[in-house]
Amino acid sequence: MGGNEVPPRGAARANTGARAIVVGGNIGGLTAAMALQRAGFDPVVLERRRDLHAAQAGGGILLWHGAMRALQELGLAERVEAAGVVCDRVENCTRHGQLLRALPMNELHHSLGAPAVIIGRTNLQFALAEALDEGVLNLGAECVDLHQDDAGVTVRLADGREERGDLAIGADGRESLIRTKVGQPSHLPMAYTGYVVWDGVADLEHEDVPPGLLTVLWDYGIQFHSFYIEPRRLQWAVYEFGVPEHVDLPEGAKATLLRRFRDWPPAVVALLEATEEEGIRRRVVTRGSSLTRWGEARVTLVGDGAHPLTPTLGLGGGQAAEDAAVLGRCLLADQDVVSALRTYERMRGPRIRRIMKLQSSLDGSAATTNPLAFRLRNEAVKLVFKHPSLRRRTAFFKAMSFEA
Repeated sequence: MGGNEVPPRGAARANTGARAIVVGGNIGGLTAAMALQRAGFDPVVLERRRDLHAAQAGGGILLWHGAMRALQELGLAERVEAAGVVCDRVENCTRHGQLLRALPMNELHHSLGAPAVIIGRTNLQFALAEALDEGVLNLGAECVDLHQDDAGVTVRLADGREERGDLAIGADGRESLIRTKVGQPSHLPMAYTGYVVWDGVADLEHEDVPPGLLTVLWDYGIQFHSFYIEPRRLQWAVYEFGVPEHVDLPEGAKATLLRRFRDWPPAVVALLEATEEEGIRRRVVTRGSSLTRWGEARVTLVGDGAHPLTPTLGLGGGQAAEDAAVLGRCLLADQDVVSALRTYERMRGPRIRRIMKLQSSLDGSAATTNPLAFRLRNEAVKLVFKHPSLRRRTAFFKAMSFEA
């Protein structure tokens, strides 16, 4: 593979005239389309939802340094950074606000070659979609079947239309139809991780949560995250460990959370009070494993369809973007589509498995309710992050980077 170089738009392309079908208009699908476009293909993105807002419902996302490196490679980083805000500080504190450690974001920026960026999911969706050539993104186009032969791939849509291409990329999420077309199960085995995530978006500004800051408050078996996704819109999330999958909420989600967090810092209470009841979600977090085989012949997968990640590290969307960047490299380097897709899968597999192992380890660490283990963990993390030479050796640092 010839490093990270990609030809500028308008340069001679290796696959001029070839057509590529991308099923799914999420982060993975749109970045894959850009990778294909830059590799010389004429991509078409088929997204079943009918508008961009619905296609990426939810609050915000933190794109770590590796994700932004991948977006740099695809020529998308400037657009994304302009639509979001650089995360210049991450503070991990006790539930009472005492600082445990702060991640050296500027140092990581220089070491890893890109900043981390906080962005609203809808803003990210628009930034990625607007970078594609006109007519590439097709909304309201639901894929219901796929067949391939020696010459190409045919996708059938719910309205009876068909699309034909030289290859197809499945970016259709955890419940992937395309996964079944490469001989994999429609539903991957998913085990409950033992924790749930509550989240919402509050319409307010608060002096204790300035733009560019991600705050994580820790207590035994619980974390509270908050950050701005745009002016006067604050994303928050509660990670609650060691709880049942399903619970009754007779008093409602908002009242339940306000009662649980009434003794936490004022900013936490203010965020919960400023969030509408219907805007609060409780999500059960399940863990799968990476598929042993992501594709077959002219079809492959990117993102959650191949490797469903938990939100522990906040790397799900970023890994889909990395998938896309590596896919583009492989298609540029190899004229044979089938060979290029298999190379892409071999390159991405080891990194995904390492990240899944790390997130499983961190899930267990965060869930501890033992006071001694809690203190020892915090002291160990403070020591590691205090010394750059130690920090660069951590699995966390390696997870934030992106080379292949």
